[in-house]
Amino acid sequence: QGKLPTERVLANQLEVSRGTLRVALDELEKNGLITRHRNKGTFLNTNKKLNVTVSKNLVIIFPVGFNYNTLSGNTGFYSEIYFSILKEASKLEYSLVTLSLDEMDKNVIYEKCKNIKVDGFVFMMNHTTELINNFKKFKKPILIVDRKIEGSEINSLNINSYQGSFLAVQYLYDLGHRQIAFLNHPRWQIINQERAAGFFDGLKYCGIPKNETLHKLCKPNAENGVKVMRELLTLAKRPTAALCFDTSMALGAFKECANQGVQIPKDFSLIAFRGYPTSSLNSIIT
Repeated sequence: QGKLPTERVLANQLEVSRGTLRVALDELEKNGLITRHRNKGTFLNTNKKLNVTVSKNLVIIFPVGFNYNTLSGNTGFYSEIYFSILKEASKLEYSLVTLSLDEMDKNVIYEKCKNIKVDGFVFMMNHTTELINNFKKFKKPILIVDRKIEGSEINSLNINSYQGSFLAVQYLYDLGHRQIAFLNHPRWQIINQERAAGFFDGLKYCGIPKNETLHKLCKPNAENGVKVMRELLTLAKRPTAALCFDTSMALGAFKECANQGVQIPKDFSLIAFRGYPTSSLNSIIT
């Protein structure tokens, strides 16, 4: 009969707070689409012509440990990708729906997506193949960021880690370095094998023998970067350059070089895959 349910009922149906609902009702009332009467209820203005565009929704699903706030706090690869998607989506009048496995179970996320109009999915970072394949049932485009499912037609966006390492070694070689260290992730045979493969193939291409004493496994944080760089700088034939798996290691390596009076880039070349901001440094890495 043109009358809306009560605020309590409507908020429950839409799974939003009553505060959020009131904001929406205020907007509808300003536009003349509804009229509210105290003690009588809220009514549609059926004579008002509706000019409503159909929303387009892009759902972005974060794994455990990541959400919008995490990405807002740094300037790494994932942040650049996410905010680039946000910018492009805004141009094309898409709404971004961000969901996180930190905040809800994967089954809850799936059910939630069934209850909204979805035009596409983006899976940020590491999700199980089973979870991603489950969303193929929606028959909507899917993009995976920083992962590829071999043999799958699902699109993916990845860093070319192999070429990154390979080119880094070539660049250091052209600078005159022959003793090049690699601060690698302890789980390098599972996490981003391409990054290590590019480094070792780069050495081979440049004719530099592989030296296991310069291949250091290092947990991805600054403290371990300090520790490993201290070990490298005490070697009888110490390296003159290093490639780091990520920037957090490089920050530690940079700090230890400074402690020992080794200037970067004058005395020592340091390259890292970008992951964290380096603005805290009062100098530059190579």
